[in-house]
Amino acid sequence: PTIPPDDPALHGKQKFHGIFWQAICLSLNLPAPKLLITGWILKDGHKMSKSLGNVISVEDILDSGLDAFTNFVYRITPLGEDIDFSWETYLEYYNSFLANAVGNLTSRLLVMIEKYLDSTIPNLNKDKLSPNEADILTQCEKTVFDSIKLFQSFRIHDALEGISTLVASMDKLITDAKPWELFKNMTHNKERLDALLATGVLVLKIVGYLYYPFFPSKMRELLVAIGEPNKELYHLDELNPMTISSGFKISKIPKLFQRKDITKELKKYEAKKGDSSKTLNSLQKENSLIDIQDFSKVDLRVGLVTSAESISDSKKLIRLKVSTGNELKTVFSGLRPSIRPEDIIDKKVLLVNNLKPRKLPFGYSEAMLLSVEDDKGRLSVIFVDDEIQEGLKLS
Repeated sequence: PTIPPDDPALHGKQKFHGIFWQAICLSLNLPAPKLLITGWILKDGHKMSKSLGNVISVEDILDSGLDAFTNFVYRITPLGEDIDFSWETYLEYYNSFLANAVGNLTSRLLVMIEKYLDSTIPNLNKDKLSPNEADILTQCEKTVFDSIKLFQSFRIHDALEGISTLVASMDKLITDAKPWELFKNMTHNKERLDALLATGVLVLKIVGYLYYPFFPSKMRELLVAIGEPNKELYHLDELNPMTISSGFKISKIPKLFQRKDITKELKKYEAKKGDSSKTLNSLQKENSLIDIQDFSKVDLRVGLVTSAESISDSKKLIRLKVSTGNELKTVFSGLRPSIRPEDIIDKKVLLVNNLKPRKLPFGYSEAMLLSVEDDKGRLSVIFVDDEIQEGLKLS
């Protein structure tokens, strides 16, 4: 096809490189590929630029590991929407979805097979499964089917959510079934223990195949460890989702995703900032004035904190339930270093009520509490007098 040379949309900074790619393919009589258009990559809510000094270096990404980067960019938001990057969320996603989930489940299961079954993968006898184990098998089949459909429609974010749900279900099953208790009386419980651990191995196999496009080296380690053939590539059309390598003797338990010390990692990134953060702060101050129309968009309301609990995988976050009278909102707030959860329950606070929900590894944060920060970085919540009715709007 001919590209009009006088088309202003194709000049300077407005050139769309995807057009050239399609044109080259068509000129070679090749099928024109689908274009996958993404949103902006933001840093802490701001577009990245050299002048602001808030860019994310390739060196930092490689230092944190490619697995962490891949996990974050595909999970943080559906493809096509803006990606808001912050190192804290980035590391929390890695710990929650990789280290604490896949890594922990793999280690947990294979160590038990090593200890309880002499490292030998048991038979997967579908007739001997408990109702909960049978439900896991059904979930395995559904996860494979759904993932293929979601991959084909580029809904990768949703596909990864489904895989994570399967991992969480298996982890809960192990906790509820207590295989360590079954092991105490192997004479009566051998069949029960075999069924549980075989179900777990099947889940690992499904996860290995479905996660392979994202984490190829780690998933190859996992699949080989449970008796799958060592291949260069693993294709989903080769996956039999209802069989495992029964009788295979595990010789090595892989350490897939090692948990990161978020506080230590954040300090390392802070140390690399140098003067760039000063540049960013000064430019933000210059552009910090708003007019009355901007302020009128903010819906500030009095809210009553009905519950508060610490998030075990975060050193800062508290999950709050805040009532505004006619609705209950979930809020994740970084107040943990400054206040105990029990000290904020039944207190009235000021709430940014119309904040766009933000997805975190633990759920959606639907609003924001107002607080103040002193020169040492300590936060104090702004409390409201008990006599003021919850749900009232500030004006």
